[in-house]
Amino acid sequence: DLSKAPSTLQDIRVAAGWGVATSGHPYDLDLCAILLDHNGHRIDTVYFNNKRSNGIQLDHDNLTGAGDGDDENIFMNFHKINPNVAKVVICVVIYDANVRGQKFKNVRNAYVRLVDQSKRPEYEICRFELTEDGGDATAVKFAEFTRTTSGWDYTTLGEYLKGSISTIERQYR
Repeated sequence: DLSKAPSTLQDIRVAAGWGVATSGHPYDLDLCAILLDHNGHRIDTVYFNNKRSNGIQLDHDNLTGAGDGDDENIFMNFHKINPNVAKVVICVVIYDANVRGQKFKNVRNAYVRLVDQSKRPEYEICRFELTEDGGDATAVKFAEFTRTTSGWDYTTLGEYLKGSISTIERQYR
């Protein structure tokens, strides 16, 4: 619930990070934001092939986890999100996990976190350790933001599943 967070929360960053695989095929974790209308139907999805929607942007697509710190980021400015969007569901998915036989429990140092960017320094609101908690799952619905008459409410989901971005999208058709 964002009402428990500072009332000035306007800009957030959802960040995912993971370590480079030491053997086998590299792990490619993908952040995505599924935008839903008031009826719970998908309007749009922000992900590696569609990096932008009003008020929501994926910075880039890291294919291996190489580099220090956060590997992928979705930036959200609540004031700029299309008024037709009633809910935003944030997910992390292992790309092509079924073909590659990959699972969260085998990804090195995988995490997803929510950061309030309006604070200096930035303030981490919550964090999931995907390697520790994800087990045999290949995707996680991390959080959802729901538009209300007074702003946006935030709910941590932590719903692990076996699937892909398209599998999750099909839940909202």
